Amino acid sequence: MNDPGHYNELPDLSGFFPVRISNIDNKHFVKFAKLPPEAFDNPFMEPDPMVRMGEKPGYDTKGFWLDPLLDHIIDSPHIPVGGFIFHLSRCGSTLVTQMMKTLDDLLVISEPPGISNILFQNELVSEQKSIVAKRFKALVLAHAHSLDFRKKKLFIKFQEFPIFHLDIIHEAFPDTPWIFLYREPLEIMASWFQDEADTGPFLMRLHQHKKPNYLAKKLQIYPSDVEQMPREEVAAKIIAQMIQVAMSNLGRHGLAIDYASLPRAFFSRIAPHFNLSLTGKQAQSILEVSKYYSKKKDGKIFMEDSADKRDAASREIKEAAIKWAHPQYELLKNLGI
Repeated sequence: MNDPGHYNELPDLSGFFPVRISNIDNKHFVKFAKLPPEAFDNPFMEPDPMVRMGEKPGYDTKGFWLDPLLDHIIDSPHIPVGGFIFHLSRCGSTLVTQMMKTLDDLLVISEPPGISNILFQNELVSEQKSIVAKRFKALVLAHAHSLDFRKKKLFIKFQEFPIFHLDIIHEAFPDTPWIFLYREPLEIMASWFQDEADTGPFLMRLHQHKKPNYLAKKLQIYPSDVEQMPREEVAAKIIAQMIQVAMSNLGRHGLAIDYASLPRAFFSRIAPHFNLSLTGKQAQSILEVSKYYSKKKDGKIFMEDSADKRDAASREIKEAAIKWAHPQYELLKNLGI
């Protein structure tokens, strides 16, 4: 960690991205790393965790206390924030971001480390919504003033759980359009529990209940109840809550996209919602990207597997999905927005 110290002049953060946020004595310390454009080419920031965290040898880093820099970051010149992408798990969000990345004038960042942490840390130390929103805004805009303005708009795909913090996100960016990608809950859950080795951000909370307090708060139950609840029930109830939050906020520049409608919905709904004008050549390039598995750049042709997922689901998964999550899914699907 760079020594925060005291600085007498405002730093130049051009080309630097926030990669880690630490809470030190209830103060936020941010580590910035100078990342090259190719760091954003892959489906996620970079599979190499040292690159993600800006610790690879040769990467310049800077560290500062966040709050004294808020106004400086927000007031610095930056490209417009074009939109946000929220989602359930395994429902096409990576595909959408990879399709958007074919447009050279867009900076599309998938699950950047750091930004979501400011939302989660507020769960531990409750502060005024306005100051948390200001911190969130500054961290988003810290991505938007980089890369020498070769890009024209910034789009960010978040992890799953920031959907629970839409009130803060809306306060920071009240006019920014966003989409919420969803899918038949049974298919999501079958995919989760099929791969026991998967330790993504969602399953870190669901498989081993590593965050019972966080889950309990979202489900409005006691942490001890979460720890005793079957993981299938926890998963289904969390999916239902996420769908409910998204539905309740769609009137604020939101758009819900069913996984089953991709990739067609990118052209008919997502691009217009994000005010993206596509040439015929660009549309063809986007269609080409949609033919391949989006989470790996190995050229493997995508094979639809929804039916296989439903068939392979255990009885416990099917019962939990139908009882706890499917009603909310049907409500959202029937909205048609």
